[in-house]
Amino acid sequence: MDYERYRSDAYGYWDRSRRGLNDFELSRHKLFYVAYELRCAIEAFLYDYLSFIHDGELTKKLNRLYSAKDLKAAILIIEPSFEKRIQFDNLIHESMGFSVVNISVPDLNRLGMIYGKLGKYMHIQKEMMDDDDLKKWFDLESLVKQAQEYLHDLVHPQKARVKLTDEGIKLFTKYAHNQLDDAGVRKSLSIGFKKYVKGTTLLFGS
Repeated sequence: MDYERYRSDAYGYWDRSRRGLNDFELSRHKLFYVAYELRCAIEAFLYDYLSFIHDGELTKKLNRLYSAKDLKAAILIIEPSFEKRIQFDNLIHESMGFSVVNISVPDLNRLGMIYGKLGKYMHIQKEMMDDDDLKKWFDLESLVKQAQEYLHDLVHPQKARVKLTDEGIKLFTKYAHNQLDDAGVRKSLSIGFKKYVKGTTLLFGS
């Protein structure tokens, strides 16, 4: 028998949710499985980023994390200004002539909110989803479609980490605290790129 390979990365979960949405109208209970796949996609996305910023060397404690809340907290311990750092790194790619390397910036709070809302449906069968009021089904359909759309760019991951000099760290700190805007970073990099950047690490996903 030719078994389909079960992908357990963020894209795999997201792709199964996409296929599940295509035929849920024939069997609407499949929305529960779609919601589950999307929750797993969020967990996998955050875990992948946590592993990436640790160079793939996670401690046993970090390796056991799976919930979005715990993974987010672990990421923010390493990089408190996570979203701003990705934006900053994109400016560096641009200054290198690699504007095509534009990393999607995840909103960790929004991911957590989506994750929580999806989780509320995991046991909602006990609340009689099949009653005459279809609102719960419509709400679940709307939620999974919004979640899938938002995750689309995130599960086709390009990840990058830029090694900064001491001056580069100072430049980023100003940017992270909104003391410098995109134009200011571009100007500084155009004047003395090597003063701020040591090197870059890129990872291209599926």
